[in-house]
Amino acid sequence: MTSGADILTGMSKHRIEALSDGIYAIAFTLAMLNIGVGDLAGGTPAGTLHPGLFGLAPQMLHYAIAFFTPGAFWIGHTQQFHSVRQVDRGFLWWNILSLLCVGLLPFSTSLVGDYSSSPYAVSVFALNMCAIGSFNALGWRHALAVPLTDPERDADRAAGSLRRTLVIPVLSLAVIGVAFVASSYATLVYLAAPLVLARLRR
Repeated sequence: MTSGADILTGMSKHRIEALSDGIYAIAFTLAMLNIGVGDLAGGTPAGTLHPGLFGLAPQMLHYAIAFFTPGAFWIGHTQQFHSVRQVDRGFLWWNILSLLCVGLLPFSTSLVGDYSSSPYAVSVFALNMCAIGSFNALGWRHALAVPLTDPERDADRAAGSLRRTLVIPVLSLAVIGVAFVASSYATLVYLAAPLVLARLRR
């Protein structure tokens, strides 16, 4: 339980929201710029362009997964901040740790795009996703425990929202397991996320 002295009454929650939006936007953009379109430039013969574009398919797939999965984090993050009435140091630090991992997305996305057949590259990507989701879940758990939310308004939704926050971390652990059996297809496990989330919302 956080003491009253830890509540930052003079600090608006919108400052950490703005920081989060900025870091997510930069991470998404840098992840896109890592797609190796430059390998096809420089007078590529028309006959080799078609197979060259197909060669970019693994990078495009992992970029799409690395965009939509953290996109789900961002949506959840936005919904959480809608419920948060005030912030404390603990909540801010959980968010900073999550954003630290968001900042690593361009690296892990590029790594798994270039080495999708390596279980270690896939595991680094999955651990990155797992860390983002785990820190988000711990931050939300902290916000509910203090509480930094309105207990009467959010009590019924708290357990469900916490379970949904844990979906990507759990799927990430499954991705790591699959990576050492069929690494090239392991990240497809994330495609189950919308189905699981929809089921949890029932």
